[in-house]
Amino acid sequence: MKRLAGVLLGLALLLLLIPAGADALTLYLPNQSTIAWDPVTTFVGGAAIPAGDSVLYDVYLSQDGLTGEIINRVAACEATMTFPGQSIYFAGVRSVWIPAGSTQEVYSTVTWSNSTDVVAVPGGPFGWVTAIPGYPKGLKQKP
Repeated sequence: MKRLAGVLLGLALLLLLIPAGADALTLYLPNQSTIAWDPVTTFVGGAAIPAGDSVLYDVYLSQDGLTGEIINRVAACEATMTFPGQSIYFAGVRSVWIPAGSTQEVYSTVTWSNSTDVVAVPGGPFGWVTAIPGYPKGLKQKP
């Protein structure tokens, strides 16, 4: 019970360091998580992607929310991520357009889960903490 209280206290202290408001970053404590996004149906300029063309999605895992490595390519608008170790992680997704009859791939920029510009509200930006350090014990005042 003391250990659980310590973990909860540590998580609470960590969350206090995150700014409040609509742009606050929410951190979760799992070893696996599923993310989802809206399907890409248009080009950046607004024109519809032609019927018969393919749109796939590259899913990234990052420790800084700026760069990462592709961990999966999916056709559906969701993916389950398993975190490889104890760290802080962010997800990224980019769309991959493949014109009908072609093998050429065209990529969007990566949307990161810690970006306030593109993450769905009301959840806002998010990430995962897969470990919280133990709390200090035996605290005392030295003479």
